[in-house]
Amino acid sequence: ILDWDVHHGNGTQDLTYDDPNILYVSLHRIAKQGSKRFFFPGTGRPEEVGHGPAEGSNLNVAWDVKQ
Repeated sequence: ILDWDVHHGNGTQDLTYDDPNILYVSLHRIAKQGSKRFFFPGTGRPEEVGHGPAEGSNLNVAWDVKQ
């Protein structure tokens, strides 16, 4: 599944996070506020890679917006 959107696809990630048979890739925006980096809904960090046997089947790629 390729999810390319301004927001992270947290619902789709939740549905696929434990399934090693589905590769989920999310391309979404991330913003800076002080030293923190986030964007609604606050999920989609690179370290969110899947769980258990599905580890490595979830890929989050966030792009930064220069202001």
